[in-house]
Formats: sequence, C-alpha cells, structure tokens
Amino acid sequence: MSIIDQHSKLLDLLLEKADKIIWETTEEENVFQTAFSKYIIRISNKNNISLFNEEGALIETIEDSRYIHEYFEAKYDSINQQDGFYGDFNIFEELYHVARRKALGVDFALQDIINQLDNKI
Repeated sequence: MSIIDQHSKLLDLLLEKADKIIWETTEEENVFQTAFSKYIIRISNKNNISLFNEEGALIETIEDSRYIHEYFEAKYDSINQQDGFYGDFNIFEELYHVARRKALGVDFALQDIINQLDNKI
C-alpha cells in the first residue's frame, strides 16, 4: 500500500469513526488529540493531522488533502472536488470540528442547556 493510500485510508477511517473516537484537548490552543496503543494523532485548525510515536516524536504530518483527490474521487465519484474540498466538505475541517466538539463536550453542553430551557419555560 502506497503512502497516499495509507494517508487516504487513515483519513477515511477517522472521518467514519470521528464521533466514536475519544478526543481530548492538548496544551496547544485549537489542537485536539486521540491516543492509540503506541501512537497519538493530533488535529489542528490549520488543516493538518500529525502522528506521534510513543516517545512523543513527530513521525508523520498530513498537511493537505489535494493529493488524495484520486482516492476520494473513486470513493465519492458524484462529489465535485477541488483544493481539498468535496462540495462544501473539507476533510480536515470536518475532522477538526468533530474532534473539537468531542474534546470540549459541546454536544453535552448544548443538550444540558436545551434541557434546562425546556424545564424552566
């Protein structure tokens, strides 16, 4: 499997399972992470994903989605893509927003506020 295929597969699985992944905040603002047995994946609002090994060394960065057009064109052939976007969909932005929501507990906070408003009004 080529590096492009590996990056594409990783992005595809992260997108597919983003809501089920446990995302955490980091010491860096606007950077969120998830841990695997020997690796950590971090995503930032700068359209990149970084992979760290168990010693904390950066071992790979996926910075732009343009090189995976061929992969996503085959997978989502009805979607128009240009400059990393598939329609109005940007792979990195979508992952970032899901990771942010999960790490900060946004869904829980919104539901809690909705419940309180429902009970008070």
